[in-house]
Amino acid sequence: MPTLRLAARCVALVAAVAGRAVAAQAPASPPPTASLAGVVHAVGGLPLGDVNVTLIGESLAARSDSTGAFTLAGISPGPHTALFRRLGYRSVDYRFTARAGVRIEVAVTMAPAPHELERVVIEAPGVTRRRGTSSIGGTISDSLGAPVVGADVRLLAAGLRTVTDSQGQFEFRSLAAGSYIVRARARGLRSANAVMQIVADDNRGITMKMYGVAGRAARDTSAASGYGVADVGYDAFDRRERSSESNIVLGPADLVRNGRTPLDLLLQRYLDMSAHAAGIGSIDTNDCLLVNGQRALYQPLGSFRSVDVQLVEAFRKNAIVDPYLVMQMNDVADCRGDEARHPPYFVLWTRAMR
Repeated sequence: MPTLRLAARCVALVAAVAGRAVAAQAPASPPPTASLAGVVHAVGGLPLGDVNVTLIGESLAARSDSTGAFTLAGISPGPHTALFRRLGYRSVDYRFTARAGVRIEVAVTMAPAPHELERVVIEAPGVTRRRGTSSIGGTISDSLGAPVVGADVRLLAAGLRTVTDSQGQFEFRSLAAGSYIVRARARGLRSANAVMQIVADDNRGITMKMYGVAGRAARDTSAASGYGVADVGYDAFDRRERSSESNIVLGPADLVRNGRTPLDLLLQRYLDMSAHAAGIGSIDTNDCLLVNGQRALYQPLGSFRSVDVQLVEAFRKNAIVDPYLVMQMNDVADCRGDEARHPPYFVLWTRAMR
């Protein structure tokens, strides 16, 4: 009997060890991912098939079927930008934040790419406009979905402006690849802004919504609508991007592919220089920052991450900068200088830009 009990214990021990070995060899379950699904329509409501859906800066891709339906699976949690493209149609950006295990459903409408003659635009005198092969167009509506007619729309970094038509639509053409800010204003409505980064032969579309001015802001409707003092920082950005060759600009596509990377590390990569030799700060050192063209700060560049901003301008130490930037930075003692002698400057345009 003792021998039988010993044998039984040995068998149990061997089984337990074998079970642990099998468990150890079993592959760990993959982390949960998200998915983006929906339907693509052409203007007018007809389903649009053969639309290529990709995540900017990533390898995931899908294509809509004959009913316009698509599914993009295996998306890692975090911020992403989906790009919808089809030959003959204006491409569309869709920015979203993926959450593990969550399926996001969207309805996308794509407008035909333009073929007719270019619309008349107002251009600042004496300024050479960047010309290329791309376009940016869109539709502006109010909080009830009605088109905003006659809204003043500026394309900053190109020196262009136009007004919306009876359908609330606008368009800019012959644009070079690069980053732009689309700024829409109308009296009695809050200004709206969108940062766009386009490539060559890109026809990009956007939908913007403007809300009424209410509460305390109603006392100064002009400023709340983006006119006067509220527009000075945007004017300066427009001038810098059309004249400066000494700065580095990162747009939405550059930023979204870097997830939550601290900006000091991200900019080191683009500048290809050691941190403080190039004036790039770290979490332990302060830097001269201008937020949304108005608010000067002296704090670590690394306190902002790529997900916190939509566009970044970086100026190396003693690079030629515009007088407005110097004036704003001179409000901070450690950031004082002039147009040719100054510390490194960083202009951050966040999602709260007005």
